[in-house]
This record gives sequence, C-alpha cells and structure tokens, in this order.
Amino acid sequence: MSIFGIGIWEIVMIMLIALIVAGPRRLLNWAYVTGRFFAQMRQLWDRTVSAMQKEIDSAGVDFKLPKDPTDRRAMRRLAEDAVRPLREPMEKAMRDYEAERNGIQKELSAGDDRKVDQAGGQLPPAPPPRPSDFGTWSQNSRDD
Repeated sequence: MSIFGIGIWEIVMIMLIALIVAGPRRLLNWAYVTGRFFAQMRQLWDRTVSAMQKEIDSAGVDFKLPKDPTDRRAMRRLAEDAVRPLREPMEKAMRDYEAERNGIQKELSAGDDRKVDQAGGQLPPAPPPRPSDFGTWSQNSRDD
C-alpha cells in the first residue's frame, strides 16, 4: 500500500516520531487536522477530475481519468497514453522530414563533387567577406 508514494513503514515511522515529539494529546489533534486536510484534498480531487472528465467528454475524446489520486509515475504514464495518438503522426512526419532532408543533403554533396570534377579538380575560392555598411553603436556615437 502506498499513499502519495509513501509506503506503510514510512508512515509508521512518521507516526512514531510524531508521538515522541508531540505526545499523545497533541498527536490526536494533529491526526484530526490531518484527516480534515486529506478529506478536503479528496473533495478537491473529485471536483477537478469530474470537471476535467466533462471537458474531455465534450471534446469527443475517448479517455477516462482515474477516480483515485495516483502517484507521479502513474500520472506520467496516463498523460503519455493520452497524448500517444497525437504524438505518433507527428513523429512519423518528423521521420519523413529527416529522410527528405538527408536525401537533399546527399544530392547537394553529390552536386559539389560534380562541380569539383568540372572545374578541373577544385572549387573556385569563396569570395572574401564584405565589410558591413552598418557601424556599431559606439561608432555612431563617435560620429555625432
């Protein structure tokens, strides 16, 4: 049994330490306050899940949210399962894009080889970079 990722032995240790630190009278008060807090959290969870489920159903998506609060790992798995139908077509499109890009790069590199052969074994040298017509801010301020 696990509550928010805390096992039964961790809960026992927490209760033992709380009993030693607070004593039996304050521990009963703390248990009452903690119980109310968890009840309020449970109500908040139920309202949130029902509102989100209503929105999911109105959107026409066939997906059911869990009624019980789960740990972070289960929530992540649940979110991945919900997004998978949208993610798979996007991943396929990205794979197609990568394949197309790699094909174009191969064609361009093959085109460079042809230019090398036609130019007698060498490509013409690249032109030197031209100085920019725009000055920097410091140059503009010196001109004033």
